[in-house]
Amino acid sequence: MGLLGLEAACPKRSTSRPAPGHKIYPYLLRRLQIVRPNHVWASDITYIPMQHGFLYLTAVMDLFSRNVLSWKLSNTLTGDFCIEALDEALSRSRPEIFNTDQGAQFTATAYTSRLESHGVAISMDGRGRALDNVFVERLWRSVKYEEVCLRDYADGWEPEKSLRRCFDDSRNERIHQTLGYRTPAAVYAGGGRVRAQFSVETNSERSDVKRHPVRELIRGRVRPLEWISRATIPTPPSPRRKSFQRMRSTSVAHLRFVISVHSHAVLSGAVAGGCHRPIHKRNPP
Repeated sequence: MGLLGLEAACPKRSTSRPAPGHKIYPYLLRRLQIVRPNHVWASDITYIPMQHGFLYLTAVMDLFSRNVLSWKLSNTLTGDFCIEALDEALSRSRPEIFNTDQGAQFTATAYTSRLESHGVAISMDGRGRALDNVFVERLWRSVKYEEVCLRDYADGWEPEKSLRRCFDDSRNERIHQTLGYRTPAAVYAGGGRVRAQFSVETNSERSDVKRHPVRELIRGRVRPLEWISRATIPTPPSPRRKSFQRMRSTSVAHLRFVISVHSHAVLSGAVAGGCHRPIHKRNPP
């Protein structure tokens, strides 16, 4: 099909296509400690599969409390539903930093002008860096695995009801260990002694995970994830790998000893018997 120039006519699953000419803002969350509600908000778009076609979902999340402030569904990828979700979230409060990807819906002047008019600093992920917005990506995983993928939506009204119930449970019912076993809505409303550090290195090297104790909770400390470059981490071998290496080295040494003993015995027998023929050649019957 590629040689013939043929492709399917169904909607593509690309939700973050940049628009030429739109302004791209720098990424502001590197090494930033998120210490209070409304410090950093983030937004993204994902697709919702149905029996026929797709719907597109956007949400605005407070990164400190993991609270979903607003969400909207649309059957097109125009920026209208993203602006509606942003306006609904801004009607409740105002963040200091707002982070998105470089999709055309978020880089449009109609979107960025609303943030600038409220005095919000705009941050955008690096190109191809999904981990720069990892908290919203983790939200999409929970929504799809626990709600969307278990349904078979026939029309647009079914996902509207299903996602409303899902987000209400996520805000008001689900407790988080990293939030001191409280719900996102309770943390967003009351704050609390929670300190999070979100760190992403825009390195072309393969990323790896390092634990770093920087989050203070009511019930002690938890060790959140910090994404840094693999090249800067001296990765020690695991105990299982050490035992496997010892076992392998022991087996190789034993095998070499057996081969040397066997070869010495064969050669000694051949010399003692005065055999001038090759030792592996059989005598004729």
